[in-house]
Amino acid sequence: MPILWGLPENKFKWLPTRLYFYLSKNRNLKRIYFGHYLDMLYNIVWHGEKKIKQQFIFRMFDSDEDGTIGSGDFVFLQNALD
Repeated sequence: MPILWGLPENKFKWLPTRLYFYLSKNRNLKRIYFGHYLDMLYNIVWHGEKKIKQQFIFRMFDSDEDGTIGSGDFVFLQNALD
């Protein structure tokens, strides 16, 4: 089983899934082209204002999209990584 950043592949799938839904604005698109994906991510991480970066991190951890980070979000993250 491949290891990605110290995590087995099956435990790492939550991150690309959360990134996909963040970048697609919670729409189930058929695909996001790799260049477009990198452009969006690059603009958020390197060129985004502090508020944009904070929203990005918040939405990555708000797994149920309810606008708050609660215990359910941490349980989801822990289960994804266990």
